[in-house]
This record gives sequence, C-alpha cells and structure tokens, in this order.
Amino acid sequence: MFPTYIMLLGMATLWGGTFIAGRLIGTSVDPYSAAFLRFAIASVCLWLLTLSNERRIPRLDARQSVSVILLGLTGVFA
Repeated sequence: MFPTYIMLLGMATLWGGTFIAGRLIGTSVDPYSAAFLRFAIASVCLWLLTLSNERRIPRLDARQSVSVILLGLTGVFA
C-alpha cells in the first residue's frame, strides 16, 4: 500500500508543477513553441514508456491508423 501513496504523491507533484512551469514558460516562449515542446516531450516519454513495458512499438493496421489520426486531430483541434 505504501508504493501507491508514493505514486499518488508523485502524480500530485507533477500535476501541480505544470501550472508553475506554464507560468514561467509563458513569459519567455510563445504559445505555439510551448505547445510543441509539451507534445514533443510527452511523445518521447510515452514512446520510452511503451518500449519499456511492451519491448516494441505495436504495429497498426490501416483501419487503426485512420482511427488514431482522427483521434489525434480531434484531440488537438476540437
């Protein structure tokens, strides 16, 4: 049970730190660059996490690729 509380504390710390980091970055970087850096860092972290858990990047078929692209576009633009 103790590791669960450590993970919850880490999550709360990271979540709370994003507001402070956003305030600091907002004064020195334009919004498009900040958004790009945010998504680039998150993509690298998720890629490394996937490699460490799955040992490979899963392949998508054509139907899944279309779904992923649509989800990506609506998640950013909508």
